Amino acid sequence: MTIKLNFDKTDLRKLLNHIKWLKEVGLISSYDINNPDSEDKETIKFIQNLIEEAEKDIAEGRVYTTEEAKQILANWQQTPE
Repeated sequence: MTIKLNFDKTDLRKLLNHIKWLKEVGLISSYDINNPDSEDKETIKFIQNLIEEAEKDIAEGRVYTTEEAKQILANWQQTPE
């Protein structure tokens, strides 16, 4: 079944969080974002790719504990540019 909805672009992050949750609970199997403004296309594609890659990593067991993530972030912040 397909449902077409129109959303305000100002809360894209909130919308993507809801979409992710709906996927996690099994209510949707896929989604596509259509008709973005030309300047938003790159951002939306980046976010879509980020979500897809994260889902693959989780499925393959490539995850970090909270402590591991904090340590990675701390090390990254200490790295000179």
